[in-house]
Amino acid sequence: VVGTRSSVFLPLKHLSTIIVDEEHDASYKQSEGMPTYNARDIAILRGKNLNIPVVLGSATPSIESYYNSAKGKYNLFELMERYGSASYPSVELVNMFDEEDKDQIFSRSLLENITERLNKKEQVILLHNRRGYSSMLYCMECGYIFTSSKTSVPLTYHKIYNQLVCHHTEERYSIPKKCIECESEQLTFKGIGTEQIETEINKFFPNARIARFDSDSTSKKNAYKEILKDFEDYKSDILIGTQMVSKGFDFHNVTLVGVLNADIGLFSPDFRSSERIFQLLYQVCGRSGRGEKKGKAIIQSFNTDDPYIMCSSIMNTKKYYNILMADRLELDYPPFSKIIRILLKGKNLKELEKT
Repeated sequence: VVGTRSSVFLPLKHLSTIIVDEEHDASYKQSEGMPTYNARDIAILRGKNLNIPVVLGSATPSIESYYNSAKGKYNLFELMERYGSASYPSVELVNMFDEEDKDQIFSRSLLENITERLNKKEQVILLHNRRGYSSMLYCMECGYIFTSSKTSVPLTYHKIYNQLVCHHTEERYSIPKKCIECESEQLTFKGIGTEQIETEINKFFPNARIARFDSDSTSKKNAYKEILKDFEDYKSDILIGTQMVSKGFDFHNVTLVGVLNADIGLFSPDFRSSERIFQLLYQVCGRSGRGEKKGKAIIQSFNTDDPYIMCSSIMNTKKYYNILMADRLELDYPPFSKIIRILLKGKNLKELEKT
């Protein structure tokens, strides 16, 4: 049986093995709607109860799984080479502060490398983990940022709809003519998304066939299949996408991967943010050079000294785990502790507080 996270509960009579592929992936965690669970952890529990093997597969195992293997709780098997004749790509880390225009989207190196690949009839994947056209609308007079009324999260501008969209609730708002705080009409868009990147890359390479792969472009039935099939059949040259393009794809003609902003999410208030950044960068770099042709990855960043971005640029998992383990130990974060969220619900606030 091949299934999504809920398939871990299937009542199979003669279950002999459970394989959890890309076990580090956050999508194994069901956090909304009861019951909440992590399918990877359920798989391990089920394996223990049935006394059957559980195989966790990943190029970038979660820190919990890595820690369990270091403690001897799990057996660790390392694959030291790529499948077939493929070799690991070379990775270039570009400091965007060194570019002439600090606001430019593409570094000189990335544009030169894209030109070279297109001339050779090879393909390119560009990762930018923000969909939409611009990531926020704000007032130049008072600095007010337009946010969702339900989530207080900044609204993203989608040019295709000409609306502001909340990416958590998918509610949409019309573009306001003036600020709701100071009534100024000096409103401007800031930040870039995949829609804007598609527009801008077209200006540099007007003859290239460009496709966008994000949750907006794949919302129609079978759209994602068509986009990937066209890319696989060389009907498109450049594939632009969010983290969706970093997942296990095996396109042998892709010889260049470009990460446009490696810093997205780096400073989010989540102790797992650095782990997710490394996993995303390492995984997407691995989309390059999967066939006989030598691959290259270019990571653009304003924080090239960040240890997690540095480790992903040299594809050094051992160094990454040593740094991450030391950070987690110092702050007593998982895997050295367990964090539990206790949620209380009730109709009477006083009764709830008392409980």
